[in-house]
Amino acid sequence: DGALIPVQLSIATWSSENGGEPGGVAAILRDVSLKRKAQARLSEQLAALNASDDGIALTDAEGKFLFMN
Repeated sequence: DGALIPVQLSIATWSSENGGEPGGVAAILRDVSLKRKAQARLSEQLAALNASDDGIALTDAEGKFLFMN
C-alpha cells in the first residue's frame, strides 16, 4: 500500500580471502513497528503512574523496590 514502516538496519562486512578488498556485505532489515507501539504505550502508562496523586510502588519477591512514583 506504500505505507512507510520503521525498520532497524544491521550491516556486516567480511574480508576477502586475500585480505584486501571487502569480500562481501550482509544487510538485515527488521520491522520495528510493533516495538515502537509497545514503547509508546509503556511511556503513556508511566506518565499516568507518575501523574497519580496516590503512591504506587512495585517490589520484587524480596521486597526490594523496583518502581515508585
